[in-house]
Amino acid sequence: MKKIVMMAAVLAVTGAGVWWSKMRTVRVEDTGVRVAASFYPLEFLTREIGGDKVSISNLTPAGAEPHDWEPTTADAATIEKSQLLLLNGGGLEAWANKVKAQNTVVVGEGLIEGSDPHIWLDPVLMKTMADKIAASLAEIDPLNKGLYEANNSRLQ
Repeated sequence: MKKIVMMAAVLAVTGAGVWWSKMRTVRVEDTGVRVAASFYPLEFLTREIGGDKVSISNLTPAGAEPHDWEPTTADAATIEKSQLLLLNGGGLEAWANKVKAQNTVVVGEGLIEGSDPHIWLDPVLMKTMADKIAASLAEIDPLNKGLYEANNSRLQ
């Protein structure tokens, strides 16, 4: 009986781990521009603007605090495989200086005043963030520039 209970517990934990792993990464499609977003607001904007032309990974797990979260080795691999890494900036991602990516865009650059990096809470600044994401996607994938611009306009 103890073996059955132990086996059930192991399967439950393993299954939960697989489920959690799948929940952390939202993949619209495995083709298109591979994007790693540091946290949910950037993932949301990218998914809305990129549509089925992007494959997006949200690095910060649901329920985790972006200020304190640190990437795992698997997250570092995701970042390395991405064509675009989106960061908020302003100190929100304490780990950002430790990670190297081929194309990093700090969407909050020039938008953050003082020491408050929570710019996505301001609708006007969120619009500017969306514009930066659309421009970044168009730079990497110029063939779909019109789609990114149209989706960005529809979003706003």
